[in-house]
Amino acid sequence: MADFRRCLYALALVALLAGFTASASAQAFQCSNTTSNPPLVRAEGYAELLGNIQLDCTGGTPTPNGQAVPTVNIQVNLDVNVTSMVTAILPGTSVEFLEALLIVDEPNSSTNGRPFLNCGRTEAPDNTQAGAGVCGIVSTGVPQNTYDGTVGHPNVFQGRSLALITGQYNQVVFAGIPIDPPGTTCSNPVNGLCHRIIRITNLRGDATAKSVVVANVTQTITSTLVINPFNGLPVDNTVHPVATVTLGLAGTQLTRTVKGIAGIPGAKIDFVQCTSLALQEQGLVYSFTEGFNNSFKPLSTTQVYNNGVAKPNYNYTGGGLPNVTVTTVANNENVPGAEYDTESGFVNSFAAAQGDNPLDPLHLGAGLGIPFSNAGGGATNIVAAGIATQGTRLMISFSSIPNGSVVSAPPVVQLVNVVSGGNSGVAVLVTGTTASGFGGTPTTPSVANTPVPVAGIPLVNGVPGTPYPGFAVYEIYFANPNALERLSVPLSVTGTPNLPSNLPQPGVKAQIQGSFAPFYDPLDAVRRAAFSTGPAGTEVPSPVFPSVVATLPIPRFMRIQPAIDFYQINRCSCNLLFPYVTNAATAGGSFDTGIAIANTSVDPGNKSPGFFGFTGAAQNGAVQLWFYNKNASPSAEPNFLGQTNTQCTNVTTPGSCSGTLTDVPAGGMLTYTLFNGGAINGATPAGSVLLPATGFTGYIIAQARFQFCHGFAFISKQGAGFQADNLAMGYLALVLDTPASSRTASTSENLGN
Repeated sequence: MADFRRCLYALALVALLAGFTASASAQAFQCSNTTSNPPLVRAEGYAELLGNIQLDCTGGTPTPNGQAVPTVNIQVNLDVNVTSMVTAILPGTSVEFLEALLIVDEPNSSTNGRPFLNCGRTEAPDNTQAGAGVCGIVSTGVPQNTYDGTVGHPNVFQGRSLALITGQYNQVVFAGIPIDPPGTTCSNPVNGLCHRIIRITNLRGDATAKSVVVANVTQTITSTLVINPFNGLPVDNTVHPVATVTLGLAGTQLTRTVKGIAGIPGAKIDFVQCTSLALQEQGLVYSFTEGFNNSFKPLSTTQVYNNGVAKPNYNYTGGGLPNVTVTTVANNENVPGAEYDTESGFVNSFAAAQGDNPLDPLHLGAGLGIPFSNAGGGATNIVAAGIATQGTRLMISFSSIPNGSVVSAPPVVQLVNVVSGGNSGVAVLVTGTTASGFGGTPTTPSVANTPVPVAGIPLVNGVPGTPYPGFAVYEIYFANPNALERLSVPLSVTGTPNLPSNLPQPGVKAQIQGSFAPFYDPLDAVRRAAFSTGPAGTEVPSPVFPSVVATLPIPRFMRIQPAIDFYQINRCSCNLLFPYVTNAATAGGSFDTGIAIANTSVDPGNKSPGFFGFTGAAQNGAVQLWFYNKNASPSAEPNFLGQTNTQCTNVTTPGSCSGTLTDVPAGGMLTYTLFNGGAINGATPAGSVLLPATGFTGYIIAQARFQFCHGFAFISKQGAGFQADNLAMGYLALVLDTPASSRTASTSENLGN
């Protein structure tokens, strides 16, 4: 009997040990958050493409054959607003379907050569009571086939936002996702384990919320996973960074040529009104420099393939004439985990022939696609997922452009590698955009690459014509994501003098400002998920009730860089100093001073047949005189017509600086004596133009409203003639202006005066 009892105990122990062994071999279902290092995103961006969230699940007990795979609800909460594109709001609901996607088991990749099948396609209809975007899966008992893309086994699920219901704008919800543990038996184990990869992609976020506005500062955008029930998808780390925010533009800079030296930064140009602006020294260049290597991006791989190659290394081959016919995405970007470095995200909207080779991404080639479709249920418009509106745009805005002057820019500008100095990409001028930089048509490039007007008001038959837009928008068509790049846009300012009409307009300070585009003020609707405008739609940044969802481009930006001074038109002037003049009374008669101011703006020119090499332009202009003597108190200075110590050439009211002044003609001369006043000999109408300054002793500053003035003064006793007791002298007036470029092309000995 005792032996029998001992046998029973032994059998019980064996059974217990067997149970322990079985439990040890049935590995628990566990998912690791294997999200890689977060990408850099632009601090100026409202809708920046964030990094993927990747979960690597192992173990667990697969769903038995013939049973429905259990479902879970997965929420992705960001610490900024979600700004992924709204693809649809179903009628009668306030549920926004987004471009955000959850992809299972990496279809169309080198690790899983199976096609896509999105929930909502005919082969995987979403017509159950759970509503659009929710699909059930019935297990075949083979977990590696649960998401194989065959009928009833979708592997792509679309996210949604409940913000219009809950007011929570930082959340994406993936509702009713079937989650089947991979188990422990499979045909392709990795390190002895079966894996199920869950990837969440096409997340966009409002990077401006991190308030990074200066260089050398970064902030992190973080995601938090909320899973219900949690044991349906047990994740080891639910919190993970998905982006690092830093400035996308390291800076903008205006440079110019000064005395033949190009690239001088900072100071605005001061043009003179009376000479063609095109003939004056400019060398203007406005530059944008990336804040990090892949801040500038084309719309899609279509532009990459049209203008260069991505493998084995990025290489721009388009020269100065890229293919600019593409305005929408024409290629899938559909290999899970591949880095495309474009403004578009994960795209699977086109046929397999327009796909990407899963074995060799970033090469032209057919994918394994079935393109996304909603033919099997709710109209969630999943086909729009991932498609950006345009490539990175860089916009130069001009303000307060003086009438009669025009700013021009070239149709095509090449990007330059900041480190190596070689051409590494290309951008194309887009015309017809809105004031924000949205929409428009790429300029057709030409061999000449002739600059086109972009800002200002031209003169037509001497009067102001139709103004140009006031901005230049360039879109990136190829950029090297492995290089720090700069876009430098040559600018030119033109304008022909029309001095009787006071054009180009003097005294107005033009300004220039650079930014990403399209740009918008930080309105709530701009900083939330929005419908896409498409490449030719209409912006609605401020929707009104009952519509509460904006329609906006992707990407879109906030303007951070300030406006700076660009140029100004100054009246043509020439400033002379007569350091001593006198009409003082002395024994034997008073001294008097006569001065002559010559307008030498007429020269032989540089035209056929002589080509003498002169570059001056004939200019007419009035002259204003200021009289100074502070020796006495009060000062011994004349007061002309209540204007204090100044007077102007005016034949109607001599000396008056009001009304229409009288010009000294090009090639003519003004003569003046302190005792008698002044006149412009031969002028029509004839007459005195300046009042006398009898008894004055001091100095005179003369300002002529033309260039190339020269002056001479002569002092002698009145009426003395060439007599022995007459002390007389003459001198050349001192030119007060900074020396400018010579108006001749000659180099020779220069002894002054």
